[in-house]
Amino acid sequence: MFDQAWEKLIYKKNKQINKYPYDWVVSSTNKYILKKPNLIALDLGSGIGNNVSFLYDYGFKKIHAIEGSKTAVNLLKKKFKNNKKIKIIYKDFNLYNFKYYNYDLILDRGSITHNKIENIKSILNNINHSLKKNGYLFSVLFNKKGEFKKIKKNSYTFKNVTQNNRGLLANFFSKKEILQLFKNFYIVDLTEVTSISYLPKKKVFSTWNIICKKKR
Repeated sequence: MFDQAWEKLIYKKNKQINKYPYDWVVSSTNKYILKKPNLIALDLGSGIGNNVSFLYDYGFKKIHAIEGSKTAVNLLKKKFKNNKKIKIIYKDFNLYNFKYYNYDLILDRGSITHNKIENIKSILNNINHSLKKNGYLFSVLFNKKGEFKKIKKNSYTFKNVTQNNRGLLANFFSKKEILQLFKNFYIVDLTEVTSISYLPKKKVFSTWNIICKKKR
């Protein structure tokens, strides 16, 4: 379920107000999504819409942006006021009614990974049913090789980000676990992205960047 810490500790405190799309989203969309009329996309955990703006500029006919933070949704509505191509949905995407065979692209840029394991499995199942034939899922999940790899499953971490003893709900995965989670998809590309910062102190951040398609 949606972790309310994103509202109380992140967006309400004006943190992670991202203005620009992620380069991986831009490059992957250009590589895999053929421009054609009537493209429909869903952005899960859209924040204030940095990737939504890109998808709109790319030429998607409809974009559904779903976000569980009220503060972020208010910013989304202000940003895309009167834009009929963008539908803003204030909802926990665990409770979203995924329409069957509806989307050409579903984007999960680090949102699903902030859920409990059982919820992640359920979300991926819903996504699979909601993709059109040859539809794509772009997903980013945390890798256990990062500095938070020792946390227990369904635990809270990133206390340094929230500056709170609770932190954020997050899950981290091995390659084997990723392959198991996405077994019902055709994985087009699975890339491990690890960055190491040495100064002012050593930090290791690692993700799995997954591009997959509907099997059936």
